[in-house]
Amino acid sequence: MVSGGKIDGSIIDWTQPQRLGHHGNSLTPRVLFLTQGTIDPHAGLSGSAVANLRHCGFAELDGELRAPQPPDVLLCPLMGLGWDIFDAAETALAAGFGGLFRGVTRDAPNPALIKRDLAAAFPGLYTGVVVVLPGGMLEPV
Repeated sequence: MVSGGKIDGSIIDWTQPQRLGHHGNSLTPRVLFLTQGTIDPHAGLSGSAVANLRHCGFAELDGELRAPQPPDVLLCPLMGLGWDIFDAAETALAAGFGGLFRGVTRDAPNPALIKRDLAAAFPGLYTGVVVVLPGGMLEPV
């Protein structure tokens, strides 16, 4: 769930703090939402002012992940125009991404299977899937 400008355990496993950015004395992860440009990057996060949330298209993903301050969390839809979550995971792995990689879906018939397939295909990524429920609530799988 996202609330009060912070992202809780729905997306982030707080037991893995070494994967998250520390800014000052507070934990404020940098979140990158992979979009297609026409998708609202705050879709499913309405009503929440998420700190450090940015978005980019697939063409910019490699550069964003190799930036001096890369994201701590990468949120990725399952499908895009000309790419899918596995393409994004390959890009993240090639860029040396060490943060949390989360697939985001509203209507996948079996998100647990997607999570298992991602984990099997990309053991070097800390993967997971988040389902956006009606009303914007987020449920981890």
